[in-house]
Parts: sequence; structure tokens; C-alpha cells
Amino acid sequence: MFFASDQANRIANLIYERYGVKPDFPWKDDNGVFRHLDNNKWFSLIMYVKWNALLKDGNTRMVNIMNLKSEEHYDIDGIYPAYHMNHKSWISLALDDTLSDSLIMELVSKSYNLTRKKRRK
Repeated sequence: MFFASDQANRIANLIYERYGVKPDFPWKDDNGVFRHLDNNKWFSLIMYVKWNALLKDGNTRMVNIMNLKSEEHYDIDGIYPAYHMNHKSWISLALDDTLSDSLIMELVSKSYNLTRKKRRK
């Protein structure tokens, strides 16, 4: 178990099963980066932050969140403009079971495809 929330750990296991990638922890804390094996680019980041980082409401309760590359913006509970990343091309997902594992993995797949090594023509 890498992360505080059950959902974050389930998603980490699903990422490993699908892509063969485990998180690395470059900052020696509980923020885990998932990278492509061939180009080392990030396709996901799981962090442990205060809700206030997403909601800007003063809530100090901690939550695992996942940042993913995305070409779309969503108006869905549990999906927010990216924390600590470019809001135009990244989103943050709350890993508190607000969103289904299947939806999260669909978004992980999109992020994985957006960040994979580009083929030369």
C-alpha cells in the first residue's frame, strides 16, 4: 500500500496491472508519480493534500488526489482544475470514492495516450 486512501491504492494496482508501472516517489514523501517506461514522461501523479488545495474553502481535511493530462474539462463532482499543474491541460480527481474506479481508469488511459512517445512520420 503506497497511499492513504483505499481508492488511491486500488487505482495504483490497476495502473500496474494495465501498464506495468508502479509509482516512484521523487520527493521522498507520499506523492507518487506514474511514468511511461519508454520516455519517462508523467501520465499521472497521486498526492496527499488538504481539500482546500482544490476547493479553496479552508477545509483542512486531507485527501488523495490524482492529476491527469486531459484535453477536456469536466463539470463533475470529484473532478477539478489541476492542483499544482497547468489548468489548461491537466485535471485533478479526488480519490475518495466520489468517482468510480472505471471512470478514473478511463481518464488514466486518456492521459497515458496523451503523454506517450510520439511516433515520427
